[in-house]
Amino acid sequence: MKVEKFLITFLITFSIISCGTNKTNDNRTPYSIEKLYGEWSYVNEYDGTLNGIDTIKNKPKRNPNSNTSVSFKNDGTFFCNSGDYFENGKFHFDVEKGFLTEIYISEHKEDTLISRVTFLDDLHMLVVVGEKTKEEPMTFYYRKK
Repeated sequence: MKVEKFLITFLITFSIISCGTNKTNDNRTPYSIEKLYGEWSYVNEYDGTLNGIDTIKNKPKRNPNSNTSVSFKNDGTFFCNSGDYFENGKFHFDVEKGFLTEIYISEHKEDTLISRVTFLDDLHMLVVVGEKTKEEPMTFYYRKK
């Protein structure tokens, strides 16, 4: 009887804990590429690697005044509008690991940027650049238009 009570208590406790709302993606579940498609507005950028929307609440803002937007289309192309200039190219999104590879195409050359999406839902996206360089990584926060 004690074992049964223990097991029931354990299962109830485990169920309650596992139903909590945590707005981070710890890379155990794949991202949905469907959520990436569409137009995203730049909101801000932060020092370091941030993994969830909840983590940006108390972080100092670096560049809040920008009208940059980026659109990802389901044909594998993207378009970036920064007001002063426009860029476009192709992208690949690794839904398992969150790596986003953007190939910027211009008349003279192609530049490749590899970043990592650390959070993606229907309204918010966090993208980290610089993790594989000697520079301090930066997290860019985008909101779906």
